[in-house]
Amino acid sequence: MDLRDMPTLAGSAGRPPAPRRPRRTLAYVALAVTASLLLAGGVAMAVRPRQPHPALAAPATDLGRRIPLGTGFDSPWLVVQTAGCGYSNYAGGRRHPDRQTCRMILIVGNPGQAPLRLAEPFAELVDDRGESHRAVSDVPGPMPVVQPGERLVYTTVKYGMRKERRPARLEGRLVAGGPITRVML
Repeated sequence: MDLRDMPTLAGSAGRPPAPRRPRRTLAYVALAVTASLLLAGGVAMAVRPRQPHPALAAPATDLGRRIPLGTGFDSPWLVVQTAGCGYSNYAGGRRHPDRQTCRMILIVGNPGQAPLRLAEPFAELVDDRGESHRAVSDVPGPMPVVQPGERLVYTTVKYGMRKERRPARLEGRLVAGGPITRVML
């Protein structure tokens, strides 16, 4: 058998193979699909109403959050640990059936170098209808003093209000000579 009689691959009989063209059409199709998806996503984002991200929204309450009472690094701080209402309200030895007592349990820290006295009168409690209520003290005498480097744990401040009302915020001075502060409950 002669070499000339042997079968050959198509296109190799005396001619060089045809140059391969890159398959650009597949790349163009993939690029067009990607661009249209990005465009459709951008239009959908622009049309939809803006809603704040839950993690970025302002907290609904300041309970359990450390609230600075100054601007310095070693300024005092306060935490409203709980705000409980629904307790019986007494005045003059009599129970008032249409009133309730609300108790705010506070933790105050003083990392500074000067003693810290809680404000007298303490911040007012504002209810859900905007009415203010003054703090009622069961302990005679001045409010406690927090010495430098100490923490005053479980100071309770009481407020009296109508039974159908709910506490909304504490507003006023929390420490003597301190800034007016608003604590959302």
